[in-house]
Amino acid sequence: MKGHHRRTDPCHPAPEISGLALAVSGNGQLQEGFIDMEHLTLHNQFHHPIMLLGVFPAEQSLLWWTVFLTGAGVNFGIGLSLGILTVMLADVVDYGEFKLGSRNESILFSTQTFVVKLAGALSGFITGAGLSLIGFVANQVQSPGTVAGLRVIMGGIPMAFSIVYLLVFWKFYRLDAAFLRKIRETLAQRKA
Repeated sequence: MKGHHRRTDPCHPAPEISGLALAVSGNGQLQEGFIDMEHLTLHNQFHHPIMLLGVFPAEQSLLWWTVFLTGAGVNFGIGLSLGILTVMLADVVDYGEFKLGSRNESILFSTQTFVVKLAGALSGFITGAGLSLIGFVANQVQSPGTVAGLRVIMGGIPMAFSIVYLLVFWKFYRLDAAFLRKIRETLAQRKA
């Protein structure tokens, strides 16, 4: 068939869904503290910048495969992050009850939903502005400067944000397994 081709989109949802399914399947273990959330999240976020190096292949003929595999790997990690985030938000709700004496799930989860939607809107705007800035013209052969700009947009900028996220998480997230166990015991005593 003329014009018919298979979809080879590196943003295909299968890797992301697989990562999310893996995170959700371990939900009971994550909730009980058998898997250390802090180390799991650090491990996942540490691999994002490394995976994003795939958009900088040395040989042009490798570009399609490296971008495809990078997209699959990063989307798998995003799916895993979404599952981990849900469990971490539940831990934050417990922490809020521990500190404030009341559960505020609705505020926390609705704020998280708003932030995700805002981030989606901003990422679309920033991507469009970035493409305009580097001189991208659709359906045209791109100049070497535009190709380099695309690599920075696809790899460099997300890599930098992943590293910043990793450092912020490493420095400020304190809800480790031992502390969460203490929180849950205290909450159980309050309710008894």
